[in-house]
Amino acid sequence: MIVFRKTKNKIIELATNLFQSPQKTQLFGLLGFLFCSCMIIANFVCKLYISAGLLCGLLLCILIILYLDYKGFRRYIRMAYVLSLNFFSILVVTSHGLAAGGYLFFIVLLVALAFLLENVNNYRRQVFRYFAITIVSFLICISYSPTVSKWEYIPPSLYQTLFIVNCATAIILISLFSFFGVTLERKARHALVLEKNRAKSQADRISEQNKHLRNIAFMSAHTVRAPLTNIISITRMLDPKEFSRSRDEKLIQFLKVSANDLDKVIREIVEMTSSVEAEINDSSSNNWII
Repeated sequence: MIVFRKTKNKIIELATNLFQSPQKTQLFGLLGFLFCSCMIIANFVCKLYISAGLLCGLLLCILIILYLDYKGFRRYIRMAYVLSLNFFSILVVTSHGLAAGGYLFFIVLLVALAFLLENVNNYRRQVFRYFAITIVSFLICISYSPTVSKWEYIPPSLYQTLFIVNCATAIILISLFSFFGVTLERKARHALVLEKNRAKSQADRISEQNKHLRNIAFMSAHTVRAPLTNIISITRMLDPKEFSRSRDEKLIQFLKVSANDLDKVIREIVEMTSSVEAEINDSSSNNWII
């Protein structure tokens, strides 16, 4: 009982993380898992046990791939999806026979393969590889699968029902993958626009900070220099050996004025430096939040 609860909690945790994850491969796996589960139930209801067993094998493969994807082993995840789906599709179509219309799911698979493509340098190679495997599997399926099943007994009246159900299911799946594809593309474009705006805002902020830094450098090199030069010159003129009250009072007055000017310039530099530091800290916090 304890082992069952732990397994149940693990499955719930895995499903929750997968539903919250934005990865297209995991969404692809979840849709495949739901479709496979429904098809297993439908085949059991129709007493097509061989087909139901094959679909259980496919469901197990999808669960293993989802688990590996969740654990971070993503190197061969996409190829595993393509191979397992094509392999079991051939087996299920052969089990049902072409009259049941199971070959229509190869069209669904071609539409769904867009979820497995990455935006990397070998994008074209992936397109060719995945689509080639699917098309070859489809050709093998329609070339070697019998018209009616030789693996299990299917009443002739059931074939029309299976064909209609498979057509309807294929249309629904194509609609779902198209909807999710458009939704994910819109989200990606929206995220790209936000990123561009954030980058532009950050570039403008950095430009403004550089402007302040140039002003600080100018004030440090030139504005500070004038009162500092006056102070140095006045201190040199204040010779203790040649004391003159009237002259020294004027020099001390000039010294006070220069000292006040220097203090004022230093305060301005400190304020500008504090402003730049505040902008940098604000920019860092905003980037961290994003």
